[in-house]
Amino acid sequence: MGSGSFAPINIYAYPNSGYDFDGWYDANGTLYSDVAHTTYTMGGKVTTLTARFKFNPDSPTEPDEVNVWRLRLRAGDGGTVSPATTYLKEGETVTIHANTNSSYSFDGWYHDDEKVSSSANWTYTMGKGNVTLEARFQYQPADPDEPGQIKQRTFSFLLKNMVSKPGVTADFPILLTPLVTIRDITFQLNFDPRLNIDFENVIVGETTTPYEVTRVPITDGPTYDEGFTSYQFNLTGGTIAIEQGSTPKVTPILTFPFIIDPETETGEDYSVTINQISITNEDGSTQTAGTRNGLLTIYKNGDSNGDNVVDLKDKANVIAKLRGQMTEVFIEEVSDVNDDKKLNISDAMGVIEIINGQ
Repeated sequence: MGSGSFAPINIYAYPNSGYDFDGWYDANGTLYSDVAHTTYTMGGKVTTLTARFKFNPDSPTEPDEVNVWRLRLRAGDGGTVSPATTYLKEGETVTIHANTNSSYSFDGWYHDDEKVSSSANWTYTMGKGNVTLEARFQYQPADPDEPGQIKQRTFSFLLKNMVSKPGVTADFPILLTPLVTIRDITFQLNFDPRLNIDFENVIVGETTTPYEVTRVPITDGPTYDEGFTSYQFNLTGGTIAIEQGSTPKVTPILTFPFIIDPETETGEDYSVTINQISITNEDGSTQTAGTRNGLLTIYKNGDSNGDNVVDLKDKANVIAKLRGQMTEVFIEEVSDVNDDKKLNISDAMGVIEIINGQ
């Protein structure tokens, strides 16, 4: 780079929890500044400045280096898990939960196809390295004459796992895949009580003939779970017609607008479950359906790596993605900081704006 006059630029360093800023150092290891937020005026040659940090634990007995690892939970057919993802230091513990759908029983927690626990509510101790655990469930029909595999049924309900952020409205669909023509549909939906649902603007999906939808609150009885806000939904008078031999089509039956308050707690999973399903066949008989429950996970805007902190690591994550580089975790829904439906350098700069505004 040739000589000339350059305007000073602002440079910023943000220490993580448990660390203090040490200083800005040049390529020769010489201290340039011990101020985290300072300015630098470019000279006549390329210069590299490195921000250095010192570990400063709350407890002096902590080790000099602390690694934080990711624990990710997955659910097989027949239930849900919580929390979906959490971050722990080696030796820290967390209680993880597996919740079974109607007509299922919990089989166990599995790591790399090895069963590691039979307890649905299990206290897990973090080791060294990232870990993924899967909760597996077994189908247990109430009627022994029912088929032993859920896939033999002719209907399947799917509740999605979705990601959103505070200050927006998230549309959460209830999806049905029918293999034969059906008429009336009844089911119970159980919402995390922290969800703010706009019931006045629920969207009824397009069907062969339209359904009339009624909603009945459930506040007691054998299907009531005091940990949820529950309703029975009755879809009557309509039809979903399926031609024999046609390709199964996923149909959004109802779509619920979830209004996410700007102060909503982030890094949290909000469960939605479905049970007590009754579907009327074309001949007037009824049957139930296979199900998969869902989650709405709320992350901070700009928290591209999902650690519930917006910092320079998130900016680096966005830039790496733009360059086509591999990232260990990348949450696209909150990486689009300016909500323009595309990822670009303005989103990386938006992360900086969020940091400066915190």
